[in-house]
Order: sequence, then C-alpha cells, then structure tokens
Amino acid sequence: MSSHGRLHRHGLTKQLLVGIRECDPTYRPTNFWTPDLRDILADLEERGLAGFKSWPTAGYWLCPTYHADLSPRAFDKIYKLALEANPELSKCRGYVRRTATMRR
Repeated sequence: MSSHGRLHRHGLTKQLLVGIRECDPTYRPTNFWTPDLRDILADLEERGLAGFKSWPTAGYWLCPTYHADLSPRAFDKIYKLALEANPELSKCRGYVRRTATMRR
C-alpha cells in the first residue's frame, strides 16, 4: 500500500475513534471491543486491511469462542443438569449439542 493510502486510512481511523468518543452516549457503541482495541489497531497499521483474516487478532475477534469445547460425554452430563432446570431444552437438543461440541 502506498504511504498516501496508509495515511488516509490512519486519518479515517483516528476520525472514527474521535467521533465515537465524542458522540452522544445514546449512539455510542458498547465497550465490547475496548479491551483489545489497541491490538486490533496495531494489526491494522502493521499488516494492512487486505490481510485482516490472517492478523494475529483475527483468531479471537473474527471467530470468537465463548465456551470451552465439550466432549460428547461432558455435554451429556451438563445437558442432563440443564434439562432438569429447563425442560424446554428438549425441543432443541440437536442444535444445542452441535453448538456446544463444535470444533473450529
């Protein structure tokens, strides 16, 4: 990327971040991204937008995992307890199992 393109992108990113900080709180996004924003912006600056799927931060920001992978046996134990607390789960057992045991 040319230095002009990099400067333009840097300026737009800076303008966007200032706008977020200064906007009416009603329109401000949640702070979900805040903890790792520095790392994301560093990847953008160092690696460029074209390769964003290969950034080091891509693994946990583009394909986050919100739970530990469960073995089928562990799932069965946990599902049994959850079913006792909420019998309605029986209607979606297949979906819950696929989601809980999926590997990325």
